[in-house]
Amino acid sequence: MPGSEPARALPEKTWDHHDLYVRIRDAIYALPFYFRTETVISGVMAND
Repeated sequence: MPGSEPARALPEKTWDHHDLYVRIRDAIYALPFYFRTETVISGVMAND
């Protein structure tokens, strides 16, 4: 249906690999925080 958001289908908690799924998902979500930088770039025009 146009305009509707896709529904997320999560695995069942009884699935044999559910713990692995949770650990991998948590690791992927943690990546942006791990690679955060404190470098600030200023004075550069957007078209440079």
